[in-house]
Amino acid sequence: MVAGKKAWLLFLIALSLALTACSKPASQKAEEPANSKSSGTQQCSIEERLLIQAGGLVFDPAAGKPAIPAELDTSGQPRQGRYLYIVQLKDYGAQAAALREKLAAAGAALSDHYIPDNAVLAMMDREQAAKVKALDFVRAVVPYLAAYKIDASLKTAGGDIRPDIGQIPIMVTTWTVADKPEVLGIVRQLGGEVLDGADSHTNRLAVALSKEQVLKLVQSPLVVKMARAVPQTRADSGGTKQTVDYG
Repeated sequence: MVAGKKAWLLFLIALSLALTACSKPASQKAEEPANSKSSGTQQCSIEERLLIQAGGLVFDPAAGKPAIPAELDTSGQPRQGRYLYIVQLKDYGAQAAALREKLAAAGAALSDHYIPDNAVLAMMDREQAAKVKALDFVRAVVPYLAAYKIDASLKTAGGDIRPDIGQIPIMVTTWTVADKPEVLGIVRQLGGEVLDGADSHTNRLAVALSKEQVLKLVQSPLVVKMARAVPQTRADSGGTKQTVDYG
């Protein structure tokens, strides 16, 4: 119960911080002159608040999917049972808790994963997705494609998976902690290497995978995100033995 309350608190803090900042892409923000006048809190225009940021992409979900490589476009794949969707709301802010309750009442299972701007991840079947999309406070409901799951740190400038991905440790985030054993089983079935996290009480798992293995694993609805894992070297109390983990 305490862990659940802590996760919910962290989600609300992240949401609050996200809503106080403008959702311009980082490249655009960097171009703003250092001496430009600011009131301290940037106000986003309506157009900027309509954009989604996922997998290094910035797009309007109500206007269709962005330009993505064919290998990461999983929109044409059949969806049987419950699957991951991005649910973007017309407004979120102070009504976050109440709106999440209404989404849950429509059948959506929600995670604490916030997507800028005004969006959350939901696990739903097709019928539930249609009900959620019909709610008056929902702006868009779109499938959570492979291109959105894979972080920019694992992609080339053109959006393809990096050719050297087999040499890069990957941090896989699962839908819940309870889902990690199933994802772990998929990794092992694919022939991937488990680097860290198999026995931890988190929903993260560090792995080493080839490009083909990444493309198969990312299709699982239990996989929320794949990003570059950062190794950390730790020494024991005597300083004689060093181990590497991925946080």
